[in-house]
Amino acid sequence: MDRSGKFLAALFGFFLTAAPLFAQTVVATIPVGQRPQAIALAPDGKRAYVGNSASDTVSVIDLTERKVIATVNVGRAVRGIAVTPDGERIFAASSGANGVSVIDGTSHKVIATISGMLRPLGLTMEPEGRHEWAKTPRLYVTQSGGRSLSVVDTKSLEVRDTLGVGVNPFMAAVSPDLKTLYVSNTFSGEVSVVDVTREMGAMTNGSVGTIPVGLAPQAIAAAPDGKKVLVNNSGDLSVTAIDAEKRAVIATIPFLTEGQKAKLERNDEGIFPMAGLQITPDSRWALSAVGVLDVVAVIYMPALKLADLIRVGREPHGIAISLDGKFAYVTNSGSNDVSVIELGEKFQEEEEREKEREKEKEREKEKEKEKEKEEAPRLPGGLSTGPKAIK
Repeated sequence: MDRSGKFLAALFGFFLTAAPLFAQTVVATIPVGQRPQAIALAPDGKRAYVGNSASDTVSVIDLTERKVIATVNVGRAVRGIAVTPDGERIFAASSGANGVSVIDGTSHKVIATISGMLRPLGLTMEPEGRHEWAKTPRLYVTQSGGRSLSVVDTKSLEVRDTLGVGVNPFMAAVSPDLKTLYVSNTFSGEVSVVDVTREMGAMTNGSVGTIPVGLAPQAIAAAPDGKKVLVNNSGDLSVTAIDAEKRAVIATIPFLTEGQKAKLERNDEGIFPMAGLQITPDSRWALSAVGVLDVVAVIYMPALKLADLIRVGREPHGIAISLDGKFAYVTNSGSNDVSVIELGEKFQEEEEREKEREKEKEREKEKEKEKEKEEAPRLPGGLSTGPKAIK
């Protein structure tokens, strides 16, 4: 059975909502390098940077023209990409070279390399620098080989601090107030919660705590409103939602049943890669890349439930969302391209459907209440024992 056949077999009979699956929302496809994975957007929204893990390059995409305008040679096996808020520097983590390449945002040339990393995977850039030790934002690097997280000064390129976390840290997400880091640890099945001090340019001497999540967590994202953190669980095809204030799991959103997952093939590590996860600027929607199904799952954040699936290229991996929330860009590592998804109109329509479903639930509740009143036992003489019988 081909991938399409497995996809349909896995999903058949699972979704019972009125959401329109496989809606044609992909408006463009952009060819890039081999096995594209990480993706990040320039702060002005005009360019995207894609790390091609098999060709050891970074593709620079003009998002207006929707085409590659430059290709930069970097270290082996690019796994993470991040851009400074001013767009002047692009960082590319090369897990095969144990370093991070620094690319000039104008010339698209490698100007430096941060060496000494141990299989760096995820790169997370602060949206701004608001601390005394540096006017520039910090770059956080998850090192799966060192079971650690490092903080880098994006101006001097100095590694300011390194902190031990869980087993095989995959990615980090920073809270909107820049005070907390959330690190997904794939092989220990947990999220490390790290307090970040601003004054000293360092992290605390230990993690604030850990939060157990699903099997093999990979991608992680903090909602812009600061209320929730989402984690992709690549071991069981689900997403865990964490209450940021309580630091506790509040929901797990499954994508398939156990029987349906049994029909799919896991990779050599025994997982279903789910490396892309992003939340829209309004914190109402989340997009999760489900590589084994060739889809992007859409999660409705207020209800924490699966709302839709969007068919993209083969083996979707990384996701980036435009600042206005109108477009999503998805790297497809199996088809060597980037899918451009138009979100605005689709999300508006789904929001209206969700509101209508909520209204329908309220109507059903009212009907149940009326039915209970009608079926309430009667006292002798026909008087009801319900609330209306009490004067």
